[in-house]
This record gives sequence, C-alpha cells and structure tokens, in this order.
Amino acid sequence: MTLALSGSFAQIALVSALARLLMYGGSAAATLRLRAPRFAGTAKPAEFTAPFGPAMPLVAIGVCIGLAAGATREQLLGGAAALVVGAALYLTQRPAAD
Repeated sequence: MTLALSGSFAQIALVSALARLLMYGGSAAATLRLRAPRFAGTAKPAEFTAPFGPAMPLVAIGVCIGLAAGATREQLLGGAAALVVGAALYLTQRPAAD
C-alpha cells in the first residue's frame, strides 16, 4: 500500500515483475533439484514430464538472469524489498500449529 501511494504505476509494475522473476527462477531451480535421483523416494513422481529434460529449467534460469541483469540497482533493491515485505506478510498470516 505504501508503494502504491508513493510510487508511480511504472515503478510498481517493475518491482512486481522483478519479484516474480526471482520466484520463477527459484521454481525452475527447484524443478532441477527435484529431478535428481536422490529425491526419487522423497518427492512424489511427476505426473507430467516436460520435454528436453533439464534443458527447459536451465533456459528459464538463464532468461531470468538475463532479464535481471538489465535492471538498475534501484529496481533490484525495490524487487528485493517487495519480496521481503511479502514474506513478512505471509509469515504473520500463517495459521498457528496445533
């Protein structure tokens, strides 16, 4: 809300895009990690297997890094701040363990 009141729409959209970019890259990295034979008994087997094996997650990570490399320092800091605030909001809204 603070960012919405203090910034322009373009700034808000950019911060949102950078925060999502980090999440997409993390998801691609998790896909690679969960494909490892070490997790064969731990993780549920995939119901869908993307073609080209690990090539697609690697391409996705490369694209995320390339897009993030084009951002300015202020934009990267804004994206990181949005992730921190989002994580804090998530942690405060989690239900208590029984």
